[in-house]
Amino acid sequence: MLEVNYAELQNMEDLVKNAIKLEQTIFRKDKDQKNASWLIRSASQMGIEMDDDMKAEVEDALGKKTDKRQEFNKKRVEKREDKVQMLKEKMKKTQEDMKMKRITHSSFLTPEAAEYLNE
Repeated sequence: MLEVNYAELQNMEDLVKNAIKLEQTIFRKDKDQKNASWLIRSASQMGIEMDDDMKAEVEDALGKKTDKRQEFNKKRVEKREDKVQMLKEKMKKTQEDMKMKRITHSSFLTPEAAEYLNE
């Protein structure tokens, strides 16, 4: 059985309370950012322009990084697309290598192998 001193238990209680407060703060901030992003997206889709007060409120919720955030998201998407393209090329090369191995290890020439060699 684990022995815990009362003083250690008190310290742990304070840590847990602070962790709960931190988690709630992070959750609320994340929720506000999602709501602000939704508001911007919905307004742009409907062609509605937000007034200055609403823009200021949204920028506060997003941390005044709306342009930077969009730029970052574009870079992230481009990076992901580059990675997907690289993986596709690698997979295609691996498949071609596997075809060649099958052909070279066979003792006779199959129709599939002949077709591959004729390409």
